[in-house]
Amino acid sequence: GIHWHSSSDVQVRYWPADHKRSVIPWIEVTTGSGKPRVYRTPDCPDPLPPEAEAQIRTMDCIDCYNRPSHIYRSPRQLIDKALGTGALDGSLPYLKRYATELFEQKYETKAAALENISKALEEKYATRMAGPRGAKMVRENIELLQDLYYQNFFPDHGVDWREYPVHLGHFESRGCNRCHDGLHQDAEDTPISNSCELCHDPHTSAFEPAERARVRAACAQCHPKGASGAAQAAACSLPIPERAGKDCVACHMRAKTFMGVDERHDHSFRPPRPDLTVTLGTPNGCNDCHQNRSARWATRFQSISEPTRTLRITCSPRASR
Repeated sequence: GIHWHSSSDVQVRYWPADHKRSVIPWIEVTTGSGKPRVYRTPDCPDPLPPEAEAQIRTMDCIDCYNRPSHIYRSPRQLIDKALGTGALDGSLPYLKRYATELFEQKYETKAAALENISKALEEKYATRMAGPRGAKMVRENIELLQDLYYQNFFPDHGVDWREYPVHLGHFESRGCNRCHDGLHQDAEDTPISNSCELCHDPHTSAFEPAERARVRAACAQCHPKGASGAAQAAACSLPIPERAGKDCVACHMRAKTFMGVDERHDHSFRPPRPDLTVTLGTPNGCNDCHQNRSARWATRFQSISEPTRTLRITCSPRASR
């Protein structure tokens, strides 16, 4: 995990090319073997410039937890939390999109930002939320958004989440991807891994048992009850040897190579959509296995019920490969 970088039997040294330590061209890793391994980006000077030696830093906690206080939240963090707690009314159409766009804009002053938030949202909801009740709902959400902006953004001084990023994670800033970006390679051209499992294990969380039960119940709506793993795909037309080892993620969380280094599964859990492959050219889980068949062939086993647009995939054991 993340704490490996500063463990007692590991030493990670790096050269930051900027004062924010967001650009790191050179990394040296020494593990229990005692032999350092150096990773460089393609544009890293070799040898390093004379001033680099004085700038090389041994990695410690503060390189990821770089903002223990005075944390400036991003629009995504602020608005997601407000919607999740019910402070913002999620029934207002497109509120998340509108609020995020307004928070991401650059303003000269805080007063200008607060005024624009109010004016823009009043205009967007003038027709859609007409009437006293709608106007009251809009005004209450505007005031909450203004309060969120007031506490987290300081345009008069150029201070926000972009100017002072948090390096912990990889959503709002480069964070982990300052090094785990597929560009840093050693002398044998081996890149630093960017596999999710370096830090995350999605199957050992405290919520995992309950979550698995919920997922199994959802799966049982389409797949045979009581089955799991390869057996759950028993209706698939692939021969048993090729079907062995296939599980939920094979069809519903397609994998692709990330940054040319590691294979990653889609974080979304979605049904295969061969019909979208036909119309849009997007990939689908069916043809990942049935590679000698067309997407149009796969649509034979798909039905969409109107008006709810309910999707069902019905694989037949008798279907020809």
